[in-house]
Amino acid sequence: MAFLVKDLVDRQIFGGVRLVAGVLNVSNPILWVNVMEILDTPRSLNEGELVVSTGYGLEDQSLHKDLIHQLKKRGVSGLAIQPGYYIDQIPEYIIEDANKEGLPVLELPERLSFSEILHVLMDQITENNLISRKLVQGLDTLRIALGKKLNISEKKLFEKEQHVYLFLICLTGKNSRDEESLRQGMGKVGSFLSSMSKTCIGETLPDGTGIFLAPFSDGEAFTDAFWRLFFLLRWKIDRTLGTWSMGIAGQWQT
Repeated sequence: MAFLVKDLVDRQIFGGVRLVAGVLNVSNPILWVNVMEILDTPRSLNEGELVVSTGYGLEDQSLHKDLIHQLKKRGVSGLAIQPGYYIDQIPEYIIEDANKEGLPVLELPERLSFSEILHVLMDQITENNLISRKLVQGLDTLRIALGKKLNISEKKLFEKEQHVYLFLICLTGKNSRDEESLRQGMGKVGSFLSSMSKTCIGETLPDGTGIFLAPFSDGEAFTDAFWRLFFLLRWKIDRTLGTWSMGIAGQWQT
């Protein structure tokens, strides 16, 4: 569950951020952030990095004519430029080259400091990596649990023409909850999913992370359940669980 370039725009993590080029590859994952005021050492960059820059010197096309090609060659996830300090706007040749190479280019709001940009981006990357690690752990735990529970609900769960979804409820807040509160909170999640689906298999990890496997007849039924669960977590269970994030691992058509 990587943090993607398009998440910056879709979630408007920085109010006013715009995608100006490379729309075809907005699903590039952001694994790290590299702040470079002067874009003169692209060979030092690594795959999956989002390059953040003020665009110093970009008005001189002769010095940066191969910049986008070099960034693409290094495998960076994208280039985020903040006009207002050294350039008034992102040069047209950068946009044209980025569209040709398929490299996402973002325009960042002028009001943000580099410190704020770096802090927010790293928080997002860290949180998404945490959820991904918990998802792997959850899948392994659920695999073991399935062996014990499928004999009870196997026919309902894997009935033909159904889509089975894995829900991951991950606690992300620093405040902790006692074991009984976590058990009650995850129990409510399981009961809700069982009411929306024909059956539900769930497990709670030692750290309080809840994993649930539930089938739905189609995407519309799943979407309805997803948003109902979101509001249930937000307004009814939030005080029990604390700060949380919800992820969907995928779907399997049976």
